[in-house]
Amino acid sequence: MKFRSILAAGLATVAQTFAQHISEHCPLPNICYRLNVPESTALAGKGDIYLQINALISYQWVGLGMGHQMAGAKMFIIYSDGTGNVTLSPRLGRGHYEPSYDEGADVELLEGSGVDGFKLVANVLCRDCDQWIGGSMDFSQHGAVWIWAARPGLPLQSRDPEEELEQHREHGIFTWDFGAGQGGELSVNPFLGNNATNITAGHGNHMIIPWKSSDGLPSAHGTLASLVFIVLFPLGAILVRVTNGRRLVWVHAGIQVGSYFVLFLAMVMGIYIGVSGALIKDKHPTIGIFLVLLLFFQAVDGLLHHKQWIKKQRRTWLAHVHIWTGRLVIVVGMINGGFGLILAKASMGKFIGYGVAAGISFVVYVAAIIYGTRKARVKAEAARKEKEQREGGQSAFEM
Repeated sequence: MKFRSILAAGLATVAQTFAQHISEHCPLPNICYRLNVPESTALAGKGDIYLQINALISYQWVGLGMGHQMAGAKMFIIYSDGTGNVTLSPRLGRGHYEPSYDEGADVELLEGSGVDGFKLVANVLCRDCDQWIGGSMDFSQHGAVWIWAARPGLPLQSRDPEEELEQHREHGIFTWDFGAGQGGELSVNPFLGNNATNITAGHGNHMIIPWKSSDGLPSAHGTLASLVFIVLFPLGAILVRVTNGRRLVWVHAGIQVGSYFVLFLAMVMGIYIGVSGALIKDKHPTIGIFLVLLLFFQAVDGLLHHKQWIKKQRRTWLAHVHIWTGRLVIVVGMINGGFGLILAKASMGKFIGYGVAAGISFVVYVAAIIYGTRKARVKAEAARKEKEQREGGQSAFEM
C-alpha cells in the first residue's frame, strides 16, 4: 500500500509537471489574454512562451505588451486580415509614438487562430521571448508587469504586419502571475482542444487607463513648433523688411521673443516625449534643442546690435550675425519639422499639409527678403545722392 501511495504521488507529480497550465487576464469583458510558460522555460527563466489574444471583432486592433510602459516594450498586436484570419504584428514600443514593426521577433501564429464568429483569436508562440531590444523578462519569477491596449472601430482588414495603426482608446497595465500559467511541454499548443488542463484567472493587480487628451502630446508639440517656424518667426522677420515705423523694432522683438517662449514650451514637450520614448538621440530632437539654444544667443546678439545701431546709426558685424542666424534657424526649423513627421510616422496627408504650408511660408519669406534688400539699396542710394548734392552745394557756396 505504501508503495502504491508513493507511486501515485510520483505519477501525480509528473502529470502536474507536464499539464498545460494557463493564466488568464481579462481587463475588459470583451478582451482576454492567456499565457502559458512551458516547464522548461519556467525552470531556465528564459525561452519560449505561448500567448493567446482574444477580443470581439468590434475592435480595430488589440495589443499585448511585455513591460511596464510603451517605451521599450515588446508588443504583440493583432487585427483582422479581411479573409477570415488575423494578422499578427510584433512591434517595439517607442513611447508616445506608434510602435515600430519588429523584424527580428521570432513569433508564429498557431493553429486555432482566426476570426471565430464574433471574436478575433490569435494563438501565438513566441520563441526566445525573454530578451528583446529595449528589455528582458525572467519567466522563473512569480510574475511581471505587462501592458495592453486596444482601439474600437471597423476592422483593418490588412495582411500587412507594418500596417499604420490609429492611437489606442483603451489601455492599461497589470501584473501577470506566472505561477498560474507554468507547466507543460514546449512542443504542445496549449490552446487546442483539451491540451489545457487548468485555466486560472490571473490574480495580479490590473489597472484600466482611459484615453486622455495627454496622449495627444506629440500632436501638441508638432502644432506649436510648426506654428513658430512656419508662421510666427517668418512674420516677425517679414515685418522688419516690408514696413516702416518708429516702434517697428519693438514689434519685431515682441513677436520673436513671444515666439521663442512658445518654441521653448514645444521643446519641453519634445524632450519629455523623446526621453519617455527612447528617441532623444534622434536627429529631430537633437536639431530642435540646438536651434532653441542658438536662438537664445541670437536674441542677445539682437539686443547688442540694437544698442550699436543707436550709437552709430549703421549696421555692424553684430547685425549681419543676427540676420543670417535668424534666416538659418527659420529654414532649418522648417526642415526639422519634416524630420519630426518622419519620426512620428505621420500619414501622407500630414506630410502634404505640412509641406504646402512650409513651402508657402518659405516663398513669402524669401520674397520679403528680396524686397527688403532692394528697398534698403534704393534708400541708401537716395541718401548717398542727397549727401553728394548737399556737399556739392556747400562747395559752390564756399567758392
